[in-house]
This record gives sequence, structure tokens and C-alpha cells, in this order.
Amino acid sequence: MELSPTIRKLLCQSWHWDSDECHMITFNADGSGEIISRAELNLWIAAFTQWKLLDIISDDTQALATPLPEPTFIGRMLSTASHTVVLKARVEITLSRNRMTTLYGRDITRRRINDDVLLDEAFQTKQYTITVGRGQFATQHAIKNKHPKQPLYALQMAFDRSPLPAKSEWKPDQQAMVESVRQYEMTNFCTQELGRTADSGGCITM
Repeated sequence: MELSPTIRKLLCQSWHWDSDECHMITFNADGSGEIISRAELNLWIAAFTQWKLLDIISDDTQALATPLPEPTFIGRMLSTASHTVVLKARVEITLSRNRMTTLYGRDITRRRINDDVLLDEAFQTKQYTITVGRGQFATQHAIKNKHPKQPLYALQMAFDRSPLPAKSEWKPDQQAMVESVRQYEMTNFCTQELGRTADSGGCITM
């Protein structure tokens, strides 16, 4: 399905589960993308993806033309501002076995990532329903860990299930890590930071 310019601009960004860019998904306009999953010195996924829009369920992207109100102190603390759903759609994502060779300027060719830690099922094409909201959003990581002094974001993409590999798609020697990091529970990703209320510190996954 061909993307309209408005939907292309909306979707084709890097979306963050946390404010430290540890777990993120990127959609590019040419149908390519990236998925990254890391924490501190650990790196598990640095993979390219292919994606496409399958179907639009609802489209209210004209609301994007309305300016957002300035973030309030209470809104920053509680992320209670009203949200508008601007797009609901079905997408298809395929995780590629082609690994990145660098990440943030560092060589990662010797790192044990992607198909070194994932089973074949992780690389099968999967379909998701996404709901894109506009408002003032804390990251799912900040909400989960009750971190009020975190940046808010103007957009949130909520998946019906995590775009990161399911628990059953990791190799047996990775199960302890998966139980700790719980990538399979990461369903909400944000973009377009509105402002940071305090330094977020390190990349904390629990």
C-alpha cells in the first residue's frame, strides 16, 4: 500500500521504548528499517528490517495540523494530557539476518547479536496493528519504572504485540536475559521529544 506524504512523514521516524535509545524501531520511507535492543554494555539486536503498510483502519492525520499545547508541569509529572489517535493501521515487519556493522560509530562486527541469539522464528514476517497517538507521552519504560523526571514525546506508536522477538524466539541460553529485560512486553514507542525534565541517567531496562 502506497503511503500518503502525511502518513509517510508520521511513520518514518525512529521510535523509542525508553529515552536512552536502548530499545527502538525505525521506519524508513523506502521500506527499510532498523530494530535495536541493548542495555548498557550489552547488545542483543542491531538488525535491519523490511516493512510495509498493509491497511489503514482509521485516519485522522489532519489533526496533526493543530499545534500541541505547551507541556505543563503536571503533564510532565503524570503524562495526563489528552491524547488524540491520529492513525490506526496494520503493518508487516520482517527482521533481516543482515546485521549492522557499526552502531553509534562503534564497530559491532564481533558482537554476538541477531541470529547468534535468536531462533529462526524471529526472522519470519509478522503483522501488527499499530495505533499512533498525538499528545504528551512518557515512554513505556518511564511509566513501568515510575520515573516522573523523564522527557515527554508528542507521538506514541502502540503495537498490539511487541515488534521485538517473542520470548519463544530467543535461543535457550538467552532466556535468563529475556526474563530480566522482557523485550516481548515492549509495545509502546515514542518520538518527537517535547523536553527533558532531568537527566535520565543510564540505560535501565528493569
